[in-house]
Amino acid sequence: MISVNRNGALKVFRNYALLNEFESFWTAGTSAAPYGYTLTGAGATVAKDTVNKKWGLASVKLTRVGNDAKLTQDIAAALDATGAAIYGPVASWAGTSVSLACEVFCATGNVARLALFDGVNRTFSAYHPGDGQFHTLFVDLTVDPTAPTVIQFELIVDTTNAAASFDRPTLIPGAGLTFTLPSSWTPRKCALPFSTGAAVAQNQTLFLGPSANSVTEAIVRIPVPYAGVVRRLYVTTDVNVGGTTQTVITNVRKNSVDTSPNVTTTINTGAAAGNDQTNEALFSVGDQMDLKTVLSATTGTLAVKGAVEYEEVPTGI
Repeated sequence: MISVNRNGALKVFRNYALLNEFESFWTAGTSAAPYGYTLTGAGATVAKDTVNKKWGLASVKLTRVGNDAKLTQDIAAALDATGAAIYGPVASWAGTSVSLACEVFCATGNVARLALFDGVNRTFSAYHPGDGQFHTLFVDLTVDPTAPTVIQFELIVDTTNAAASFDRPTLIPGAGLTFTLPSSWTPRKCALPFSTGAAVAQNQTLFLGPSANSVTEAIVRIPVPYAGVVRRLYVTTDVNVGGTTQTVITNVRKNSVDTSPNVTTTINTGAAAGNDQTNEALFSVGDQMDLKTVLSATTGTLAVKGAVEYEEVPTGI
């Protein structure tokens, strides 16, 4: 990550905390808190904002409805696949300085701001001016030297019912962060293939593993070796789906149940491909994955192949 401090100095950080940039990891759906964040404030709403964004493909829109709204994340609680704290235990932050910066969009003045909290002390950024433009807000905190319990950053809309969009909050050790060109925590990522293995008959339900199918799901399920998010389901058939108003419906399955949100796609008569680029679902280490494919009555004999993207996520947040 590249940052510019408030004294104008350029710094390069190899390690910094940013566990969800809002482009992805909407594992509870795009109207619920993104993975790793906690929403507080009765009536508050969140949404994936693909219109007002500074970096990448999306930001998070937070709306106050009746009560002050917050999205929070405790980066000291984040664990890797081995159970180790990604950014060290909270005690290791005692007495240090931390700095948070975030690009914020808001059309209402004096409602959108940031905060840092260590369980003892909380500091706030200035408010966004409300001019309908992105501004970089920033805040520093000297962590309590004896009894910190969290290293928590907060995205806030308070005082008045209004909405603000927050893009790529970035937290670093040290003080004075004002501008970032963020990358991200670097996860493991792979594509997982599934296939019937050969052409199969119409009018049946099959479960797909990496290279074979079965009517018994337990035979083809595969365990995932680390917590992660499944997304971008793509499915093809070797020839177009036959018949009239026929379908091949494919769902990603977790432990023999459709994922929630449901990662699914339908291939209709006359087509040979379908995809779901919207929904994504969370898997825990050891959860078992497969695809369920339902061929309707007169699709014809087809070979069905699918693939998903699987990306590691930290746990504990």
